[in-house]
This record gives sequence, C-alpha cells and structure tokens, in this order.
Amino acid sequence: MAGRKKELYIPVNVPEREDFVSGFGAKELSITGISLFVGIICAVVIFNLSGSAFQAVGSGAIILTTVIMMIRRDRYDESLIDKFRFVLRYLKAQKIYEYKYHNIHEGDEKENNEKG
Repeated sequence: MAGRKKELYIPVNVPEREDFVSGFGAKELSITGISLFVGIICAVVIFNLSGSAFQAVGSGAIILTTVIMMIRRDRYDESLIDKFRFVLRYLKAQKIYEYKYHNIHEGDEKENNEKG
C-alpha cells in the first residue's frame, strides 16, 4: 500500500479556491480594485472635460459594473470571459469531417446480384 499513490479525486462543480461571496474570491476582488482605480481616473478625466459630475460618476459606475459582471463566476466556476473563450475555441475548431461513407450491406447485394 505504501508504494501505490492515487490522485486526489475532486468532484465536478467544486470551486478550487475560497470565495468571500459566491463566485467572488481574492482574484476577482483584486481585479475589481484595479478596475475601480481605472474607473476613478476615467471619471476624473470626464469631469474635467465636461464639467458634469453625473456623467463622470455614471461612466465610473458603468466601468465597475461591467468588470464585475465579466469576472464573477457562476455555479459551474466559469466567468463570462471563460464562456467567451469557449465560444472562440468552438468557432476556430474544425467543423468539416472528411470521411467516406461505406455501407457494408451495399457491397453484399452487388456481389449476390452478380453471382445469381
């Protein structure tokens, strides 16, 4: 028994890391923090250019909510970005299967007709 090593079985749909909130862990929190910083910078630039606080806050909020929607994982541990990757991989995959159809019964009928 000491010589045999088995791989650890991890069941499907079990998250690989700890989450603060369902689908939102440390990685997602750090990405959200970076996007919050980018959103604040964009809001300041928009406020300086337009002078409208409503547009500035709205643009910052749109950036932040878009990032949260894109990185939050669902119950299958996949984010929206992962799903876009799956779609792109599917679109790039080969969809034409080159093979020749051969019916094994057709050959027998032709041989029987030639003999009989």
